[in-house]
Amino acid sequence: MAFSYRYPDAQIDNRTDYLEIKVLQYKPPNVQFQEAIDGNRKTGNGRYSVTTDPTFGHEIRTFNTEQVKPKLRIGEGGLDIQRGKDQYKNKEESLGYIFLPIPQRVADSTEVAWDASSLNPFAAAGIAAGMNVTGSDKNILGAIRDEGSGLAQRLFNDATDDQRRAIQTFFATQAVNAFNANVNVNEVIARTTGQIFNQNLELLFNGVKLREFRFEFNFTPRRRKESQTVKNIIRTFKKNMSARRESGVFLQTPNIFQLCYKTGRQKHAYLNSFFPTALTNMSVDYTGAGRYQTYEDTSPVSMVLNLTFNEISPIYQKDYDSDDGLIGVGY
Repeated sequence: MAFSYRYPDAQIDNRTDYLEIKVLQYKPPNVQFQEAIDGNRKTGNGRYSVTTDPTFGHEIRTFNTEQVKPKLRIGEGGLDIQRGKDQYKNKEESLGYIFLPIPQRVADSTEVAWDASSLNPFAAAGIAAGMNVTGSDKNILGAIRDEGSGLAQRLFNDATDDQRRAIQTFFATQAVNAFNANVNVNEVIARTTGQIFNQNLELLFNGVKLREFRFEFNFTPRRRKESQTVKNIIRTFKKNMSARRESGVFLQTPNIFQLCYKTGRQKHAYLNSFFPTALTNMSVDYTGAGRYQTYEDTSPVSMVLNLTFNEISPIYQKDYDSDDGLIGVGY
């Protein structure tokens, strides 16, 4: 049965700003492995072809001399993974709602991973040598080795005396490091020639990151009904962030949460939007007033609830051009 808790229990009107938290049952990513394989089999890459005998009418199976293994395609119709934001659009699938006031501190942070990367001249030459080897070579590793050896010899022949000394030092260092010597080639070259290899240092994109959101809510129940509501809210968060044990072998993924800033019934026109999130950390301070105080029914006078949510899917550029991405600051 769906639940609905709201703190405080004051009336929400068209000008009220609040945070809506919808509890959803987790769905695993929809990876279409079997559809990808079946889709390729329909192209005729089977093990045999079928014809009908013209005299007796029975089926004749002619086996192919070369069996073609179906290729798995990644993308539309292939290994397509349904993203988190597309899996939870049906409102009827929600387990319940929690409505809380917008906290005193509202913030969002977006990150992408960029890492410094270096490529010394010999590594670049080795890659160039590998790229020159054609796919028709049967011994691909031997061809790359021969191409790289020839390129290194040409580099050595065309180098100046200092450059040749640096090249010799580089290969000597590689040989010594084979015995776990851990010698830094740039340090050795700097000591002998006063130079170091150009590292071709550059900042390169290395992937996306999942966003994290932290919230702090202060509860000061004014009546028995609000105290009961606060207790239900705390229990609901604890219960739904916990894993489910269906058997002694497997654990079921905890439920997840869809957050949304709202004004009345409408989405907030300015603040950021959220993808579905997992509640990864929760803490409750039952002495929010600075010391332990309770009402007659044992309910604490003041409590502080801290929640940490992590989105289960990263944000991409195209997300800002559709749905919630077009409202306010987007995601």
